[in-house]
Amino acid sequence: MITITNPHIAIIGLGNIGLPLVMALGEKYPTVGFDIDASKIKRLENETFSYNLSFTNNRNTLSNCNIFIIAVPTSVGKDEKPDLHHLLTAIESIAFHLKKSRFSYLRINGFSWLYRRHLRTNFGEHQWFEVQY
Repeated sequence: MITITNPHIAIIGLGNIGLPLVMALGEKYPTVGFDIDASKIKRLENETFSYNLSFTNNRNTLSNCNIFIIAVPTSVGKDEKPDLHHLLTAIESIAFHLKKSRFSYLRINGFSWLYRRHLRTNFGEHQWFEVQY
């Protein structure tokens, strides 16, 4: 069981999965919804939500987060191979926020063996953050 005493959550991707998740978590915890779509962020910023909730397309805003949940699409092409473009872009967006000075937690759903291989290739076997698939 993972225990983080002062959670600051980042949801990467505000689509069908990420948006409801950010809304639910933002009711209880400081939560940042991140998406690369600036028009979506502007629309969400104009609505009134919990004071714990903010939206951004600026990855520097994620610097205080210690829990990262990636909720981006991973489609399967006609060749039955997963398209990891969105995932790889999301991982690159948060990579420099996974700091050795604090524990970070990363949660990804779907094609776990591919994610594990990509994360190990890019980040090595670090003990300072935990990844669940």
